[in-house]
Amino acid sequence: MRRLLLLITVVASLVRPSYANSGCCSWHGGVARCSNDGRIVCRDGTVSPSCACPAKSNKKL
Repeated sequence: MRRLLLLITVVASLVRPSYANSGCCSWHGGVARCSNDGRIVCRDGTVSPSCACPAKSNKKL
């Protein structure tokens, strides 16, 4: 049981967040990209009025 819990925890921590939040471009074909001004652009070309792209990090990897 402990191994299963550990496995679930590890897998859940490896899942990377995406910017396909519920509602973001949901009726416009999904998220296509981020615009230069930090807004989400939908696949049909519209700009999401309620969602923004994640902040860019200045950290070097």
